[in-house]
Amino acid sequence: MKRDAAILDFVNELKAIMKTQYDIAKLEPILWQRFATALDQFQRKIQEVETEKTKPIGVDQGLSNVRYLNVNQTAKYLSISRSTLYRLQNQGILKCLKIDSRPKYKIDDLDAIMSGH
Repeated sequence: MKRDAAILDFVNELKAIMKTQYDIAKLEPILWQRFATALDQFQRKIQEVETEKTKPIGVDQGLSNVRYLNVNQTAKYLSISRSTLYRLQNQGILKCLKIDSRPKYKIDDLDAIMSGH
């Protein structure tokens, strides 16, 4: 996320530099418009990627009431390392669902483990 914020800052800084260092009236209006459009598209793409990162898994499949986390999200959610997460999985303490051979963890199961049930 820090990298994405840095990219957004860079894009905004680049726009500011273009507006202040060059006399926009001297630039070809079509070229300036293309440049501004490309920067806007780039910024929208970054925001789209950020939105996808935070989107609950399963929403597109109509499973909005069921939420799964990947390994990194689960480790962060439980405040443990990935190796500890895998160890808990291998010990049978954590159950996972394999989707495309990648483990996904149901948030309700994680909450139940954390509450001791």
